[in-house]
Amino acid sequence: MIRQVPTYQTVIMNVAMGLFIIAWLLPFYFFITRAFGTEGLDNFKAVLGLPLFPRFYLNSAIIGVSVVAIKGVAVVFAAYAFSRMRFPGKEILFLITLTALMIPPAALLVPLFQLMLKLNWLNTYMSVIGPEVAMGLPLMVLLVRVAIDEIPKDLFEAAEIDGCGHLGKLRYVALPIIVPALATVTVLTFLHAWNQYLFPLVFMQDAEMYTVTLSLNYFKGEYGVDIGKIFAAMVLVCLPVIVVYLIAQKFLQKGLVSGAVK
Repeated sequence: MIRQVPTYQTVIMNVAMGLFIIAWLLPFYFFITRAFGTEGLDNFKAVLGLPLFPRFYLNSAIIGVSVVAIKGVAVVFAAYAFSRMRFPGKEILFLITLTALMIPPAALLVPLFQLMLKLNWLNTYMSVIGPEVAMGLPLMVLLVRVAIDEIPKDLFEAAEIDGCGHLGKLRYVALPIIVPALATVTVLTFLHAWNQYLFPLVFMQDAEMYTVTLSLNYFKGEYGVDIGKIFAAMVLVCLPVIVVYLIAQKFLQKGLVSGAVK
């Protein structure tokens, strides 16, 4: 039986939602108005006129795609192993993996810098790709493992009867079903890699290796800051993120609620 919601509750919910939307949109309004400012499109022309700006975009794209590819493969195999395979210490190893969620990346900068130095990875793409993949694995493995746990065991048993090993069960049973979870991993991984600021700032020493997030530093001088151009650069930095989110929004929502309802 469906119970009708009282009118006053509907009004309260609508008002609360309206206030929430206003509070959410105000920063975007401030963001856009500062980007255009008094100079209008000249701010964007100045940013796009930077000789290295296309290179910054290319660097961010290379890092983002590489992180997505490497992390995607690692997450699929690790999540399947934790979900469907039996080996000694599995749960303990999984708990140890999840403890990495509690470690802030800034706390690991010094050991990471020493590691990059020993591997001769400083000022290379791998100096950002490596830490980005390692630091983001625990959460993504958790999301995909939950999705695989939801798959009925009967499907895996049927595949095993048909002669499938673990790789076969992963390919023919798990992968087609966990597409929303994998889409979530892909989107979140790309967004985080694209927005990464700390690792490029520390590990990239050559201006030609800078990512797009570091382009903001070109408009900060010793005696002042060009606010309009900084906000214009921020708009250009956010455009790929917005496009990726809009394209994958449906899959992202499905993947995030995976496991919420049994």
